[in-house]
Amino acid sequence: MINDDFKQLFIRDLVRLKGECEAYSGESKLWIKVDGINNSAGNLTMHLCGNLQHFIGAVLGESDYKRNRDFEFSGKASFEELLSEIETTKQVIDNYFNNVDPASFSSKYPLE
Repeated sequence: MINDDFKQLFIRDLVRLKGECEAYSGESKLWIKVDGINNSAGNLTMHLCGNLQHFIGAVLGESDYKRNRDFEFSGKASFEELLSEIETTKQVIDNYFNNVDPASFSSKYPLE
């Protein structure tokens, strides 16, 4: 089934993202911005989770998720909160792809 394939790909990459975050030697290192790179790993993680929860959860899955895109790029979360966001995003992906009608994949995108 195509939805299982999509779900597995998203979950696989979110597991990798969690592993990348856990590989940092300290929580503070997640928030360092390196010369030439505008965003820290922590902010990019929050942005990826926010994007997926917004698009797949709220737009396609019609959840009530409210995105705070500005915070994704300017805020900081604790290491536990960051990992929790990844887990929440995995649940959003799992819920959506478990319940979506595969016929909807051939539909037009709902936003311009």
